[in-house]
Order: sequence, then C-alpha cells, then structure tokens
Amino acid sequence: MKDRKIFRKSPLMSYVLISVMFIWLGTLFYGCSKGTSGGKPIRIIPDFGNETSVGLAELADSVTYIPLGNQVRVGTITRLKFAGRRIYIEANNRGIIAFDIKGNYLNLIGKLGEGLREISSINDFTIDPATNEVYILDKVQIKVFSGSGKFIRSMEAPVEEYFPGINFFNNKIYLFDTYSEGKAKYNWIVTDTLAHKLGEKLNPVKPFKANLSFNTNPYFEAQNKLFYWDYLNDTIYSIRRTGYRAAYVFANGPNRLTPGDLWNTNMKPELKAPILTSVTESGRFLILYYLWIGRNQSSICAFDNKSTEFRLINTREGIHKDDGIRNDWDGGVPFLPKTTVKYNSRDYLAGWIYTFQLKAFVARDTFRNYTPVFPEKKQEIEQLADSLDIADNPVIMLVKLKK
Repeated sequence: MKDRKIFRKSPLMSYVLISVMFIWLGTLFYGCSKGTSGGKPIRIIPDFGNETSVGLAELADSVTYIPLGNQVRVGTITRLKFAGRRIYIEANNRGIIAFDIKGNYLNLIGKLGEGLREISSINDFTIDPATNEVYILDKVQIKVFSGSGKFIRSMEAPVEEYFPGINFFNNKIYLFDTYSEGKAKYNWIVTDTLAHKLGEKLNPVKPFKANLSFNTNPYFEAQNKLFYWDYLNDTIYSIRRTGYRAAYVFANGPNRLTPGDLWNTNMKPELKAPILTSVTESGRFLILYYLWIGRNQSSICAFDNKSTEFRLINTREGIHKDDGIRNDWDGGVPFLPKTTVKYNSRDYLAGWIYTFQLKAFVARDTFRNYTPVFPEKKQEIEQLADSLDIADNPVIMLVKLKK
C-alpha cells in the first residue's frame, strides 16, 4: 500500500477558506447590488411609422370572460390581480374585494379608514399565493390582512421613501420606486415578509428638473419571473435570486425619452418621444402602451419575442386608455390589457369591461353586421351581454397569447 500524504490546514488557511465560503454564500443568497450575466438581452426597435391591422385573433390562443358577482358593488376598478384560485379587485371607495376564479364574491379585504387596522390609502397591493395573505402598501406602511380580510400586522417600510409599487415574489416583498418630480432614489428594494431589508437596486438616473409626472406600473410578472423598468431607462430587467439581468433593451433612436423632455416652463410640453407607461407579457408577446403628450395621442404596440418584430397596433386621440386591441376574435369590445396574471398555470393578459360598455357595444349596428374569426364566439358574447343588467359589476377579460 502506497503512503498517502496528509496535508494539515494552518490557522491562516482555515481563516481564508472560511472567509471565502461566507463570501460565496452571501453572493449566492443575494446579490442585489450588482447585475448578473446570463444570456444576451432581446433588442427592441420601436417603429411607430405604420399602423398595422393586428387583431386579437392573430395574437391570442384563447379569450375568457368572467362576470363578477353583484353582492358588493365594485364601481370603478383601479387594479386587478390574481393569486391561486382568487381574483382581487381594488375599487374606488371600496378598497380590495376578493372573488373566486368563477367571479363569485368572497369577502372584503380590510376596511377603509384612518385607524391602525384600517386602510387609509392604497399605493398598491400584492398577495402571497401560498397563504392568500394580502400585503397593502398604505403610504409608507405595509399592512397585512388574511385572505378572509382580518388584520394581521402593520409594518413600516425599511427606508424613508414613498414607493408606488409592491409585489410578492419568491417569498420576498419587492417595493418599486418611480420618478416623482425628477427624483427616484431606488429602482426597488427587497425585504422579507416582516419588512426587514434584504437588498436594493439604486436608480442610476441622477435627479433632474421635471414639472411632469406620469402614473406608470414599473414592474410586471411573467414566465415565473419578475421584471422591472422605468421610462427613462433603455432596459427591461428581470430580477433573479442572485441579482438582476437585462432581459430587453430598447434601441437608440428618435423615440427615446430624455429627462430634458420632462421640463417645460410653459407647462405645454411638445414631446417628440413617447412615454412608455405600461408593459404586459403573455406567450411570446410584449404589449406596450405609450403616451404622446405633445400630440395628445396614445399608442398600443406588440413586440414578438420570436421574430423580434415591433408592430404598432393602433394610435388614438387622447391620452386616456379608452381603446384597445381590435377584437376580431368574437367581435366584442376592444381588449385593453391592464396586467399579466397567472391563470390555470399560464400567463394571461387581463383587463375589464364595464357592463354598460358591453351592452352598448353589442347593440351597435357595426357589431351586428360584423363577422369575427370565430362567429360562434360572437353568439356567446351576445348571450353574456343579454344576461347582464346595465348596473351589474364589470366583466373580467382574460386573453392567453400565442407561444
């Protein structure tokens, strides 16, 4: 038998190995302060030159309608979220209302008011899909309620900053920032479920003069990933356990917004570039919504991940989201996606239709004389509209886009 050499670690070597191990573990656990590599980002070249006749049937695999029960009047919807087999609606003057996946009313989440256990203002909200606990961002506090609506706890945000967005992802809470008067210290921070800070992503854009601000939704969740962006950055990032990486990059060109575009002493800006205010994703498509302040117009666009084709779906007068993708699927109301949700283990784009809009739409001669790609679906829309009263709660519209 050959002699085997025995190496003994010196105290210095042991210290070095332990130090390296801790550094490695720390990097593995969370590396939020640095971006990470892991694949080349997809390049997006916005082209607003020609409007294309893209209809819903070309983009979608399926369309589903869910009428909401009328036990509690919803009124105007502000936000819509799905978690597990539940639908959560933020409604003006109502707070948050929970429905099951078929649209049956379940309960109210919390109570509006100024008390410690009440909700005074909703910046945004999110849900833990495992427990159905609802995390409500109330100014600078995070208030947690059970799925049945009972108050659990209230927590202060770990930094003194007003965050307009919150999202529960991988058992952590992400708070998202956006520009207010040209300032945004963070892109986001991440905490545990007790609001203990775990990491941060500082905003690289220095403060700038601005007398314009816009309501944007700086994050979206799709492909089991969490993405974030802002309208002055050329990149959409995906957040990962070990940091973040560039997922999409917008090409340089005349359609890029700059901080200088957001300052005008006459308060009458003539912006040459559009402002990206919303991004949603399903299947192989990104749906992007732009505002043209100088033109008083809005545009909806689709970006195909496979072909990398950027298509202008439509441009309309006005800066309000009052139009959508032409619905040649069943001939119904144009679809305006508001968010991406997980439904039946797939990513869907989700929006809503108010019943008075639906009933008025199907009563038009243009609807009656129109032949959609799926005529049998048109009959289902007519039956749905006939079954609803004009004062009934809205209908949720879910669209699964093609892979």
